[in-house]
Amino acid sequence: MPLNISLGASTTQPASLEWTLSYSTVDFSSVTVAPGPVSTGANKSVTCATSGGISRCIVSGLNDTTIPDGVVATISLTVSTSTTDTSSQLQFMSDIAAGAGATTLPISSSGGIVTIVPGPALNGFSCTPVAVSPATGSTCTVALTSAAGSGGSTISLSSSPADVNIPSTVTVPQGSTSTTFSVTAGSVSTQTAVTLTASYSGGSETFGLTVNPPPAALSGVSVSPGTVIGGQSSTGTVTLTAAAPAGGAVVSLSSSNTSAASVPASVTVAQGLTSATFSVTTGSVNAATSVTLTASYASVSKTAALTVNPLAVALSSVSVSPGSVVSGQSSTGTVTLTAAAGSGGAVVSLSSSNASAASVPASVTVAQGLTSATFSVTSGGVNAATSVILTASYASVSKTAALTVNPLAVAL
Repeated sequence: MPLNISLGASTTQPASLEWTLSYSTVDFSSVTVAPGPVSTGANKSVTCATSGGISRCIVSGLNDTTIPDGVVATISLTVSTSTTDTSSQLQFMSDIAAGAGATTLPISSSGGIVTIVPGPALNGFSCTPVAVSPATGSTCTVALTSAAGSGGSTISLSSSPADVNIPSTVTVPQGSTSTTFSVTAGSVSTQTAVTLTASYSGGSETFGLTVNPPPAALSGVSVSPGTVIGGQSSTGTVTLTAAAPAGGAVVSLSSSNTSAASVPASVTVAQGLTSATFSVTTGSVNAATSVTLTASYASVSKTAALTVNPLAVALSSVSVSPGSVVSGQSSTGTVTLTAAAGSGGAVVSLSSSNASAASVPASVTVAQGLTSATFSVTSGGVNAATSVILTASYASVSKTAALTVNPLAVAL
């Protein structure tokens, strides 16, 4: 609020002027003084010393030019934001004037009552909706008790913690009593309470918001081990980008070849967790088989590759029946594999520890897809009961079976 100090008509104009202004520090927080047009026109300056509600000022210059009638100085007082008064007393005292020859001139002044018109103050702060997320923002409104003055009213904004995005200030336009601004969510991993604060003219108001993390999405699916033999199991893992919501997250599962590798229809990531495991059951295959496992959640699908290999074929056993024969009789041997023979069959080598007592072919072939094959054992002449060891070998594995060949019985 500016006040003008003026010189009125007099017979003798002063070359310098001094006054003391008394004001209430409760009603006014500061005072500044600027030279008026008649002072600057006379090449005068204004110097003031202000403290504790007293402002002592002198108008003077390095010349003897007199100051004509008019505005000598303009005093600007800043109304305190804490005052509740509607008026305040200003008092001038100790006024002194001097002419060009430093002659004291008579001077008179008077104070007065100034009316204090309260400026606008904060009168409300709210946001809708009261929760924000990466997908949903909020609109906040700050209001004043009266219309903003010239240039508008600039309100400072802050948040604690700083997990939302807001402007540092917002301006209520001149003549308006409110304005709005937007709030967007910052990056949070859990639901977070945030307090917004609006500050203006020494006062402040707050409003609480909830910041929600982004909804959980499917991040990936993996399987370990990634290569298994048919009949073995593997473990799959689904992972989310954030903790599963209340009730958990049900992730759908599927396999591109259910006979080679089957999975459950779904797996649930428990509330508050980011991953879950599921079992992968493999079946029998005749050749290495690639299977694609697919996980789907909230319109997002991820895949993982699994290779199922056929069961390795090895020699399980060799047997002979009957296990005891008379010279000249034959017996039947059987070789058995641990799994079905692959493409082209499995050629099992055979040998006898006593070929004259019991002979076998050099090898026998287990046909593709089968697990066993038979071969003939031919016994020869012996003079006494003879034990023979039959040996079968395949893929570095050997198995044996015992056969007893008895001499032909002699009759009279």
